[in-house]
Amino acid sequence: MKKLLTLLLSLVMILGLGACAGPEGASSQANGSGTDVSGNESNGTSGESDHRPLSIYNGQNEEIGKIEANGMITPTNGGFVYMKYGASETEWEFHQYTFATGESVKLGSIQNGYLRPLHGVVLQNHLFTFVVTMEGEEPVSRLMDLDLGSHTMSELYSEAGSFYFNSMVSDGDRLLFVKVMANESRVEEYNLSTNEKKILKSFPFDDAKALGESVRCVYTDGDTISLLLVVKETEDSVQLRVDVYDRNMQLLESKDVTGISDREDELRQRIAYFTYSDGLMYYQNISSTRFFGRITDAGLEKFMDLDIVHKMAYDATQYSDTRLLFCSNNESNALYLLDMKTGNIRKSSFFADDRNYQFVNIFRDVNNDVLIVMGGRDPSINQEMPYRLYYIKESDLKFS
Repeated sequence: MKKLLTLLLSLVMILGLGACAGPEGASSQANGSGTDVSGNESNGTSGESDHRPLSIYNGQNEEIGKIEANGMITPTNGGFVYMKYGASETEWEFHQYTFATGESVKLGSIQNGYLRPLHGVVLQNHLFTFVVTMEGEEPVSRLMDLDLGSHTMSELYSEAGSFYFNSMVSDGDRLLFVKVMANESRVEEYNLSTNEKKILKSFPFDDAKALGESVRCVYTDGDTISLLLVVKETEDSVQLRVDVYDRNMQLLESKDVTGISDREDELRQRIAYFTYSDGLMYYQNISSTRFFGRITDAGLEKFMDLDIVHKMAYDATQYSDTRLLFCSNNESNALYLLDMKTGNIRKSSFFADDRNYQFVNIFRDVNNDVLIVMGGRDPSINQEMPYRLYYIKESDLKFS
């Protein structure tokens, strides 16, 4: 019973206080919760329905490999890390797949798995991600280090509690992440050189009155650190705000971005993706609101019209000058390459040999090569077709 109550509390925190996806499961690369192989945008407990056999194809529609993935996929240099179940649904194995050899290597495993990761931060040939295990009736949050060179996995630290880690980014030799707690959200730092953890900022939120500030995402462009907050000062008002800090967390400026939506329920939604640098912002929540444009003293300057089908691809390169946007579960299979300095937009598309396949989820590796998960239904028999993962050079997509 206590385990069930803990799960319900975790889900309330996830649904009520918010997250940001993507880079980042319990963590993501430059964003928050991220997405798994099936395009799921929130952390999940184990479940047989998440089993996903995945055939791997090249850009010429030739099958080059096959894996079974039950959760996260995170691109690396020339491959990706994925999760699968071991002997049971609470034993989680982490494997590294290499495209050049078509081989998978087991990095390690987690016992008593409870809340799955969906993404992590790739830094210095390591993948860092949070997992939550259940030890007896007590959830424990663990920061894991997957060494992609030595093919090993180790734990950096753990603490009791199934806290929800909204987003995680790297800044030099430290990891910055947002941790949601009861009546409070924090920006914390874990220093990889000293193995020390500390609180950088704390934002109180009165759950009973639903008033206060709730930090949803952390993002860094290498020069500044930006936080996205939902501010509720009265029962009838919701504000969305970006606070920009220097690397020592001294406040530089605050920007009101409430104008991205005129619906209060949309402003309160969890965040799937957020970037901000020099006034240019991309925002995507788990509902229908998306925004790509510039924040000026005169207000919001929108660069393109976006709706619920548009999703940002997970990017393994945190400081990339471009981002890849795609239309999910849409017959257009449209791709957009966004210039994060100028706002320029270039367009392309990609189709499988069977036009019934559509984009489910997309990732870019450290070389900007693209991993596209595709799925669909066979209309002749009205059945779901097997998932495919395509590995394609970005240059072959011929953006124009």
